[in-house]
Amino acid sequence: MPRNCWLLLPVLLGACSDEAPEGQVVARVNGVDVTRRELMTELRAQGDIAATDLKAVQGATVQRLIDRKLLVAAAREALVDRSPDYQAERRRMEEMLLASQLSGRLAGRIAEPDAAAIDHYIVTNPHMFAQRQNLLIERLDFDPRAIEVVPQLGKLPSLDTMAAVLSRAGIAFHRQEMTLDTRMVSSARAQQLSQWLVGRPVMIGGGVQTLVARRILPGNAGEQRRAARDALLRQAQAEALAALARRLRRGAMISYQPGFMPAEMR
Repeated sequence: MPRNCWLLLPVLLGACSDEAPEGQVVARVNGVDVTRRELMTELRAQGDIAATDLKAVQGATVQRLIDRKLLVAAAREALVDRSPDYQAERRRMEEMLLASQLSGRLAGRIAEPDAAAIDHYIVTNPHMFAQRQNLLIERLDFDPRAIEVVPQLGKLPSLDTMAAVLSRAGIAFHRQEMTLDTRMVSSARAQQLSQWLVGRPVMIGGGVQTLVARRILPGNAGEQRRAARDALLRQAQAEALAALARRLRRGAMISYQPGFMPAEMR
């Protein structure tokens, strides 16, 4: 290449970086590309892509990716990525992502449950199907140390009374409503919830909950069978991953500092 062409090379490269994004590059910020793959990964993390109007949300999503890249650049400039806490959290997230990807690959090898297995699952888990309910719960959260200030708190008959007592004692609290689908809990937990009376306060670690109402969630046979199939596949996937972990542990050299060995291995 002639000498004068070498002199022009940095200019040409700079011009290329300023070209309008196209193809797989949907945006560019300070020379860093935002790709379609990043966009789709972000949309998947937000929820069901199939049910999303992509054109309606892609602009805002791309802007969020750009803002994040700007914040990342600022964090690197501030040497946040050198801190031990960041390094430990990054290692944790990478490990969880790799384990999740491996779990996904294992899922592809799991056989579809047959009709008999699906029928049996539906019958043995009525809280997820025939007796499925949506529970409306009211929750009062406060500092657990409030019990020391107001020892009679757990004996009060309602959340309204508790809120009034906390207010008089000058103790901050947060009140909110939440819902719980019994399909999302274990059989043992569903059994406990079935005995929970409407209006009865139940003390928890950081506050108290009251059951406001129960609502039956009817489902047709097709929906129930699809839900049972998905649950069986998730169960089989979890069992396959646990079996792989046990097999890997048997072939690994593992040592523990005194006091850190799991109780079941002592």
